[in-house]
Amino acid sequence: MVTTKLEIHGRVGVIFHAILEHRHYSADQPPESLFQFIDYSNKCLETVKRSVEEYCAAKERQGFFIEQDNLSMFYETLCVGYDWNENLEDHSPTAFAESSQPPLPLPLIQQQQPQPEESEGGKPPKINLSQQRERAAKLKYKDLADYFDYPIQEAARLLNLCPTVLKKICRQEGVPRWPHRKVKSLKKQMDKVKDFMSSNVCTVEESASLQESLNKLQRDLDITVAGGKIAE
Repeated sequence: MVTTKLEIHGRVGVIFHAILEHRHYSADQPPESLFQFIDYSNKCLETVKRSVEEYCAAKERQGFFIEQDNLSMFYETLCVGYDWNENLEDHSPTAFAESSQPPLPLPLIQQQQPQPEESEGGKPPKINLSQQRERAAKLKYKDLADYFDYPIQEAARLLNLCPTVLKKICRQEGVPRWPHRKVKSLKKQMDKVKDFMSSNVCTVEESASLQESLNKLQRDLDITVAGGKIAE
């Protein structure tokens, strides 16, 4: 399945730029996205409108189904404090400076009719965008704990959400980034301590000291999984 999404950023009366995302889905791999930056800073509103109309018409001719998303306030809320350079630096071929005004995205989502994919029950999987948004709005940081063992792209695929949503949930909890690497590192250190404690070369004194280290690592892990909020 292939989807494209055009997001137009600006403020009332002024359009700054657009970000065009091409996302490819496959049954056995995480979604892959490519981004294109479109500069509208020197274009009038009529020119931008005509450009969007031509874009939509072209996608219809290519067999895409166009879904107009009216949840502009939802997307505006998601973009408060959002670092677009961080999200696009690995994908966008064109660098751009952030505007002094907050972005106001007006999303258009185009979805190409996918070929039916067989699930374990023999039925094609169904994806309801409104249900996804409703579920994402209810998710809390603690609800993601079982997925911290996975990189953010894989966790997003398993949760049927986009990585941006997971980043937003983490930041709401005061966690600056997806904690996969920290969780992985702590668990690896704990495994090494346990292996040494179970070995024949470990003395009683060393075992006591290692147990203290293990307890500290476990507490660090608990704090990380809890978003830094653990009762003393």
